[in-house]
Amino acid sequence: MRTQSVRPLEVDSVEVPGAQIIDIRESAEIVETPTPWDRARHIPMANLLHGAAGKELSPTGKYVLVCASGRRSLAATEELRGRGFDEVYSLRGGVNALARRPVT
Repeated sequence: MRTQSVRPLEVDSVEVPGAQIIDIRESAEIVETPTPWDRARHIPMANLLHGAAGKELSPTGKYVLVCASGRRSLAATEELRGRGFDEVYSLRGGVNALARRPVT
């Protein structure tokens, strides 16, 4: 019997080769704490999961979802995985974790 390896739901960096970064925070949150990545696309969580913007994403694409703390992006990752998106990940700790990480 062959076992499949389970892809992790969370990553510690947005540097996943070939992945598009999607910031799922609300607009007011982004004004308060701007998205730190120039290449990030802003799609609020509700629009990603229930709106037109989410329908634009390909299930064969690769995505890293980002929110403030990582909770919403993990929930959205689990939802998208359930819809057949195999290469979607959540940034562990979200943008708030970036402030706590040591500068190297």
